[in-house]
Amino acid sequence: MGKNAAFDKREGNIQKSGLKEKSEIKNQKSKIKNQKSEWDVFVEALIQVESEGNKNAVGKANDVGILQLTPVYVKECNRLSTDKQWKLSERLLPEKSLEMFEFMNSVKNPEHNIYKAIKIHNPNAPQSYTNKVLVAMKKIINNKIEKS
Repeated sequence: MGKNAAFDKREGNIQKSGLKEKSEIKNQKSKIKNQKSEWDVFVEALIQVESEGNKNAVGKANDVGILQLTPVYVKECNRLSTDKQWKLSERLLPEKSLEMFEFMNSVKNPEHNIYKAIKIHNPNAPQSYTNKVLVAMKKIINNKIEKS
């Protein structure tokens, strides 16, 4: 049992250590998988800035829903679409609002540039609006880091 027992014990520790490292790597990969893309974080931040997630929110310029879409926005989506047509009332449905938003960006902003997306979404917005969205993104990212 002398030398071989000591070696077996060390080898066992090495194997346990290796298993622990593999487990940590697997855990990190899982965290990475569960992380949202920058675009997803942007959309979440935009919703927070626009409506605080309230699907029944109504703005000052006949804009409604979680993304505060206007009739002009819906009309532009319908003009650009060759097969899908949205109704004004669908702006109040979160999944339809997101569908229109994603469609508009797939046509006008396929590279998912956040600054361009902000301009498409709210063309007359001042720089302070962009800053609000960026601050909301940072808050979302920081909350995700704290929770993991």
